[in-house]
Amino acid sequence: MAMTDAEIEATRFHLGYGNLDYGAYPYTEDGFKQLFRDVVGPNLTVGAETTATQNVAAGSVATVTPADMTGIAAQARLVVDVGDQEETVVVAATTVTAFTARFVRAHSVGYPVCVASGQTRLRQLLHQAEKAWAACLSQEVGEQAGIKKVDEVEFFGGFEVLTGRLKQYKSIVMNLSSLVRIAPAWAGGARGSTIEAY
Repeated sequence: MAMTDAEIEATRFHLGYGNLDYGAYPYTEDGFKQLFRDVVGPNLTVGAETTATQNVAAGSVATVTPADMTGIAAQARLVVDVGDQEETVVVAATTVTAFTARFVRAHSVGYPVCVASGQTRLRQLLHQAEKAWAACLSQEVGEQAGIKKVDEVEFFGGFEVLTGRLKQYKSIVMNLSSLVRIAPAWAGGARGSTIEAY
């Protein structure tokens, strides 16, 4: 399965190429829409995907019966569930219809089970990037870093909170860049990536 339009758009955004469509090209500096949609999207490696048919308790070694065992073998890395419940497990053993692995998180019936691939790594990184980006824009950062008074130009002293979160976000973006082999737009120096306070 190729990357979804939403995954392509999120990848473009986090790598700094924006979300403008073809008609906007004369007004942008990148022109990379085709690169993401026509090269990265259909060629990112894909592993078998299925769903599981029973609950898994957090912190357990469980035997799971997926709807399909394609690609699932001993020592295979599987991405189980999505979003904050997602985790990567290593298959310890298999039978014809089930696999056994150690789980850290709890999972409810019907969760996805995917053989680790470029696409599952992309989904993991996009989820992490969205969370890190939201943390940079959080109320906590706004209350600690920024302008405190305009008339006397006084700043809050908490820029280290924002700096730390931006460092984490950039680290995730660099991993995303490494996965799809496209440098972030800001890495070439075309766009600034620093915060300055005067």
